[in-house]
Order: sequence, then C-alpha cells, then structure tokens
Amino acid sequence: MPILDMSLEKLKNYYGCSPKPVDFDAFWDNELKKIHGFNGDYEIKPYDALSVKGYKIENLDFAAPDGSKINARITRPDVDSRLPVLFRFHGKSGNIGAVNADLSFAAAGFAVVSLNCRSQSGLSNDLSDRGYMTQSGLIVRGLSKGRESLYYKDVYLDIVRMVDIIKAQPFCDEKNLFAHGGSQGGALTIVCAALCPEIKAAAAVYPFLSDYKRLYEMDLMKDAYKEINEYLRNFCPSEGEERDKMWETLGYIDIQNLAPRVKADVKWYTGLMDNICPPSTQFACYNKLSCKKEMVVYTNHGHEGNWRTDESVLGFLTSYIA
Repeated sequence: MPILDMSLEKLKNYYGCSPKPVDFDAFWDNELKKIHGFNGDYEIKPYDALSVKGYKIENLDFAAPDGSKINARITRPDVDSRLPVLFRFHGKSGNIGAVNADLSFAAAGFAVVSLNCRSQSGLSNDLSDRGYMTQSGLIVRGLSKGRESLYYKDVYLDIVRMVDIIKAQPFCDEKNLFAHGGSQGGALTIVCAALCPEIKAAAAVYPFLSDYKRLYEMDLMKDAYKEINEYLRNFCPSEGEERDKMWETLGYIDIQNLAPRVKADVKWYTGLMDNICPPSTQFACYNKLSCKKEMVVYTNHGHEGNWRTDESVLGFLTSYIA
C-alpha cells in the first residue's frame, strides 16, 4: 500500500496533536446563541442566469451581523410539497459554480442550497476588519486580532444563519436536512452538522481545516495551508508564548474540536496519498466523531475526486429519502 502519512492502522488510532482551547465549547455556545438571535434581513429572488423546466432556481441573499452580504443559490423541484434540503459547500477560494451540480441532487428530490463563502470567488463579501495578513490566506485572516475576528469563525456562523433561514421556508422539510462538500466544502459539511444538530446525514469528501499543528510537523504547510507558514515566519518565528497562542487561537476553527458535537450520520471519503489535506489530519477529526459513521479509504488517491465518490455520495444521501 502506498504510504504518504501514517499507516492505516495508526491512522485509525490517531486523535490529533493540535490544542483544543479550554473554553472551546463555551465560546461556540455563546456564538450560536448570538447568531440564532440575529434577525437580519434576507431576500429570495429568481435566479436570472438560467431557467430549467420542472425546477425552481433562486438566489438567497442575507445579511451577516458584521454587515456583510452572503449569497446562496436554491435549486429545487418546482412542486408545492415540502422537500428534503441538502446544504452544499464548495472548495477553498472557489464558488458554488454552475447550477448543473445542484440539478443532479434536485433531480433526486432535494432542495439544494449552495453557499458562496464570503470573499472568495462567489457573490458574498466580507466587511469585517481582519487585522494583519488579509492580503492572502483564509485560515490566518483575523488571527492577529484574536478568535473573535477569525475569518472562518464568521463563515461557520454564516452557515448557521443560512440553515435558520431555510428552515423557515415553506418548501423545507425540517426533519430531512443534509450536508455535503469536498475539501473546504468537506470541512464546512462537518461544521454544518456540528453546529446545526438537526442535520440528519452528512457526506464529507477529504475535509480541510483540521489539526493545523500536524501540517507543521509534516512540513506540509503549503498549498491550501501555506498561509500558516507565512504567519509563523512573520509574527512568531521562534517557539514560545506567541506561537503557542497562535495554535490555541486556531483551535477555535479546527473541525476536529467540533467533531464531538456531530449527531448526524457521516460518510467520509479520504485518499491515503493526499498531500494537501493529509490523512492524519482527517482521521484526527473522524476518530473524534461519536455518531454513526463510515470511512471510505482510497489507497492510491490524493486530493482529488472520482466518479465513484460522486455516485456513492448520491446513493448515501438519497437512501434517507427513498
């Protein structure tokens, strides 16, 4: 079997090396209380770019507490009945893409809600002051100002706000909510399931945003994680209190620390040759899940998709609504 990281036997018993802040759960409980109490404006309007017979396609724009405008697209069968809802999340620096990807799930009976993450390549902006290192890198954006200013903290709360809005819509079957995505989208799938306990099942493909210190140990702070290396070099180049504080602050947006909150059934896909989101970083989170779960391991795949995964995800999610 090809080896990039630990052996598969060791991976199954690896629980991460990055610190979890002592007040992690209290912090997120407070953030959830605030976002659930936020009553910002939102608007649902027709999607002008394309119409497809038999389906209703709409744009959702909603306000975040910091004044940012967050965008999502809703694609659903054009029927009057309530529908199961699938929340779909895209990869880092990308966007929700063409409606084609959503139509495959809509054809299976889902109302699909795809989120454009703030200030990436979609139609969502980010108005918060994030301090230093805002010119590149999303993980460290806001790190210099502390946990309250972390970019991904606000993305996670955007997800909760979006779910709250969709649950209030007449087309939504609140008892059948699901989540899916790959890479950054895989991480946000776990976040959605962790912070929105009503999610029934989640399909996460090679998730990002886990066990940051492990990347440092593996000398793989590159590509999707390269900004951590840049932050270390610029702001805490030597071991000590500043660097310890950095790891602790990043712990607030480390998905392995959210894993114990997940109640949904989880199907997880990983490649043992993934040098972007190494297997150990993924297993650190997966092994902390206490819900019903299954890991699909591809021995020769890296950070890449394949048609078998696509069909497996569709089969897994539709099994709950058949």
